[in-house]
Amino acid sequence: MNLVHLGEMAEFHPDAHVGRVVHEQGHIKALLVCLEAGQRIPPCRMDYDVAFYVIEGDGRIWADGTEGALATGTLAVVPAGAERSIAAGTRMRVLAIQAR
Repeated sequence: MNLVHLGEMAEFHPDAHVGRVVHEQGHIKALLVCLEAGQRIPPCRMDYDVAFYVIEGDGRIWADGTEGALATGTLAVVPAGAERSIAAGTRMRVLAIQAR
């Protein structure tokens, strides 16, 4: 078992979002992604499913042309191969869990 205290790991940067691997084992990789208001994760396409859980904040997510609202407590699951992007409306902490 691996216990991770995400509140102690948040790291923000004024120029770009910060992604930090908090766990990686086998086919699972978990990252804590921190964004300041107005920052964006640029569009990218991945070969695996990703679940994004918003720990704090709000923003928007895009996946293959579909747009959705993100807020504290929201879970967004994006399938493998879909182009995805996230933009922060407020300061955000997002847990991204990749199933590879």
